[in-house]
Order: sequence, then C-alpha cells, then structure tokens
Amino acid sequence: MTDVLAIDLLGDEELTGSHVWDVVQHAVGISLRRQTELELQAVAERARVALLRPHLAAAPAFGDLRQTAQLYEMGRAAGERFLDAHLTGARTVQPGTLAYVPDPSDRYLAPPASAVLERSA
Repeated sequence: MTDVLAIDLLGDEELTGSHVWDVVQHAVGISLRRQTELELQAVAERARVALLRPHLAAAPAFGDLRQTAQLYEMGRAAGERFLDAHLTGARTVQPGTLAYVPDPSDRYLAPPASAVLERSA
C-alpha cells in the first residue's frame, strides 16, 4: 500500500467580505477544497493518506506574496507536528487529517487588506 502525506495549501479559512474579489476568492477556495476531498476519496482504497489542513484566522489574498516568510515558518512548524502525528516509527502513514491551528500569540499572518479596510470604516 502507498503512503501519502498531503498538504491542503488553502487550509480551511472562512473567507468573509463584501467585495467582489473576496467572493471570487471564497468561491475558488470552496471549489479547490472540494476537489481535494474528491481526490482523497478516490485514492482512499489504494493508499494511506494523511492530510495537513492549516486553519488560519486570516490569510493573504491569492497572489499576495508579502507574507511568504511568515507562511514558510508556519509551514515548517505545522510540518513537524504533522509528521509527529501521522508518521510512525516504521515510516508508514497513519491516515487522517491534522487541522493545524497556529498559536494566536505568534501572529504569523496579518489580516487581509480588505478586512483592514472594513474595520477602519
């Protein structure tokens, strides 16, 4: 049987906002999340799959690369927890999903620009 460690790069952030771009991002996120779930179901009988799904209070918009360093560090920390939780000593995968929630005091990511604008209005 094949072992798979997968990362859902979009995570499970609940996008909110009243701007058209916010709605488009939310629709794309829903579509990609569903595609990930369908892919996992398709390989479930042939592979042991562990999925890392980050939960971010706020994430950058599509194409916003200003917080790449913070995302990298968060990903490194999440990856360590993921491997500890789903990789056994025999280097086989324990199937399941790890919802990674960063420590709020770490402040990995600033709120998206649209959220800042809405709060200050």
